[in-house]
Amino acid sequence: MIPLYRGDYLEEHDYRWVQAKARELRRKDTGLGLVMDIAKWDMEHGRGKEAIEQLTILQEREPYSEEICRLMMEVYASMDDQQGILRLYHSFTVTLDEDLGYQPEPETSRLYQNLTDQ
Repeated sequence: MIPLYRGDYLEEHDYRWVQAKARELRRKDTGLGLVMDIAKWDMEHGRGKEAIEQLTILQEREPYSEEICRLMMEVYASMDDQQGILRLYHSFTVTLDEDLGYQPEPETSRLYQNLTDQ
């Protein structure tokens, strides 16, 4: 099966909708969704530390994932860890900017603002 792999869905195109669809497909194929669901469950059941450990491993594999970053910020917020939110967001924005020349998506920036304005 591996020799048949030709890259992500429509990766040669630079359309936003293609990137979103490729992320969705990659998430399904890599088990990313399952780990994120487990991390959400952990967060909802007071196991924030375990959730952060799992999400950190995911973020090492997918360092540009906005979805992972947002969930990690939510977990830090559930643990009342404002410094964790600040460190994560700063590190994430630096990585995006230095590696890709991008800024976080508006949804990620809004979540950060909402969580730090409390």
